[in-house]
Amino acid sequence: CEDGYGSGGRCRTLPGYRQLDVLRRMIDPYFLGRTPEEVGEELPELVVRKVVVDMEGEQAKRYDECVLGALSRVVSDGGVDTPAPITGELAILMNLLLISNAIQMVPGFEGVPGVSAKEARILELLGAELAGEKVIIFAFHKQWILRLRRLIKERLGHGALLITGDQDGAERQVAKDRFNRSDHPDHRVVLITTAGGEGINLTAGRYMIFGNLPWDFGWLRQLLGRMRRIGSTAERLVALFMVNRRSVDEKVHAKVTGKQVLSRVIHSDSIVDLASVEVAQSVREIVAAVRAEARR
Repeated sequence: CEDGYGSGGRCRTLPGYRQLDVLRRMIDPYFLGRTPEEVGEELPELVVRKVVVDMEGEQAKRYDECVLGALSRVVSDGGVDTPAPITGELAILMNLLLISNAIQMVPGFEGVPGVSAKEARILELLGAELAGEKVIIFAFHKQWILRLRRLIKERLGHGALLITGDQDGAERQVAKDRFNRSDHPDHRVVLITTAGGEGINLTAGRYMIFGNLPWDFGWLRQLLGRMRRIGSTAERLVALFMVNRRSVDEKVHAKVTGKQVLSRVIHSDSIVDLASVEVAQSVREIVAAVRAEARR
């Protein structure tokens, strides 16, 4: 502020993206971390792959119902369970992400046999291309992480480590150490929720599978930073983005890509034309985009 912070004085503004270089110089002294671009050659090479699959059958049907506003959840009131429509952009988005992982995540469909397209592809990767590799798997929902862990045990014959919000610091440390230091088959795969996004270094990882993509690029960068950091044991790392075709996954992927461009511009030494860069990134816009292309 011109008259001092907190004094009630007017604050200067930076109108338009053409002042972005000024903004960058202002925030640089207070930006404590180094971006991957600044670290440069010290970090392993990162390769990103988009793995596209297709929802089918009941999963696709329930997904479409959620998009069109026909999906409800059970609400208990005075001991009586009644269905209530799912409303609110964030609730709709989280339910879309949940259904896109597996139909068994929907109440009343827990007993449906088989696996989703995402689950089948992940199991295929772990059993073939990534067999014996150190792999990190991220998803928002703990219940899907637990289901995926069970499927890995049942279908591939080995266990997997967990890092979730239910664990205390000591439990997370044990899981981290086993993943980074042990070659036991049960310690080659670690499944993490957002609890693994901060303060957990998984530098033994060579592959990171995103069951869901976070819709904020800073969050994505932080998750990738669990394996891509100074001290990583691999020269080349691979991030695999699991994406259901014509779904919320594609919309989130597009949003994250836009934010990646903006982030690079802010922390670079040159200014590019931002006219084509999509800056507005909101849950509301993602849900609106999904509904606009709702499958009938």
